Amino acid sequence: MKKLIIPLILLTGCTIGHAQINLREGIVITLDGDTLQGQIDYRTDNMNAQQCVFMANGASATTTYLPGQIEGYRFLDNGRYYVSRSVMLPDSTRRTAFLEFLVRGQMSVYYLGNTTPTLFYFEQEDGTQTIVKYIARNADAKVRREALAEIYTTLMGSSKAQSLLWTKELDAGNVTYIAASYNDEVCPDGQCEIFKYRNPKGYKESLIWHFTAKAGITCYKFNSHRYYRYVNRLDPIYGGVIYDKDDIFQAPSFAVGVDCYFPRLCRGLLAQLYVEETLANHTSYHTKSSYHFELGNYKPIVDVKTGAVRYKSRTLSFKFGPAYQFPLDKVQPRVAMGLSFSNYIFSLDFTDQNAKMKKRGVTDPGRYFNVGLIFPLKNGAVVADGEYHIHHHYETNEDWENITMWTFSLGYQF
Repeated sequence: MKKLIIPLILLTGCTIGHAQINLREGIVITLDGDTLQGQIDYRTDNMNAQQCVFMANGASATTTYLPGQIEGYRFLDNGRYYVSRSVMLPDSTRRTAFLEFLVRGQMSVYYLGNTTPTLFYFEQEDGTQTIVKYIARNADAKVRREALAEIYTTLMGSSKAQSLLWTKELDAGNVTYIAASYNDEVCPDGQCEIFKYRNPKGYKESLIWHFTAKAGITCYKFNSHRYYRYVNRLDPIYGGVIYDKDDIFQAPSFAVGVDCYFPRLCRGLLAQLYVEETLANHTSYHTKSSYHFELGNYKPIVDVKTGAVRYKSRTLSFKFGPAYQFPLDKVQPRVAMGLSFSNYIFSLDFTDQNAKMKKRGVTDPGRYFNVGLIFPLKNGAVVADGEYHIHHHYETNEDWENITMWTFSLGYQF
């Protein structure tokens, strides 16, 4: 049940995130040609093609426009421009959608982002349209020739544009470049307008990432069981030794990582990748139970002793997983979960036996659950996290260890 709690929170958060909007400055153009100033929800290409969620300046609520209800809408910070058009699909059916207006000129181009594969509409001045499907760069040459035969003829006036058809991946960026090249060559004195700005200052579209550094204290709960059999089992007297250890101690920890946000997909959704180092130097105690059986006696003779162990370790952990940050104003709660992989080096000094042991290796994958608070500042944010991490390691049915960690950290997100 506990394993389901945080995934449900993340799923619920993204569901709420569809109600919470990612507003950007923009304009709406009505069917009468009037321009409305305000803010528009900036989402994925798929969602932008289906609806326009608009909040007019001074309004307290949003209005949702569907294709055909307005002439179009445009974002002011990145120049993206969507127009309402009824277009033919490759299967000969028609659909009314918001098409992204990529290029306006003697050869105009529109982009429909809610189909598979995505579609581009090359439109000549007389209104004749040619449909082009998305094509990967490594597509088979025969497939590319068959798919591009019509548009290749349409772009006959520009050898550069035709050449680009055979070498480029046909995504929105390259299709824009191909159409602009055609317009520049065929009509050098004409006007070719590219709507999406190439270098928008301070604007980040589909991915926002932040570097984060943290320091804190890790509380360990270490429980292990080791069983060593005596080697010569043919002896009439045989047995073994059991080491049990159950200890709690603290160690400093340091972490650096990257938080990647996806505002167009889900406003509060992010992916985390962290590297954490923990240094431990602690004296603990273990119970040593020695036992043996004597011939003819079915009850073991047990000798129990308590010994001290000086424990030093350096652990480097790699953690990654999804998270959800509630997009509030002053304080933003965040929940996260994921997997961790650790590389460790530790030494044990058995002071009661005058024996030492040094070992290094990689642990089995562990799981972590994190709850934190983000305090946004003018530049960056303060991060306060509490993390629960559990790790189980079984070498055999008789040798195992459980490590549970609680980490409390404070950091800064740049």
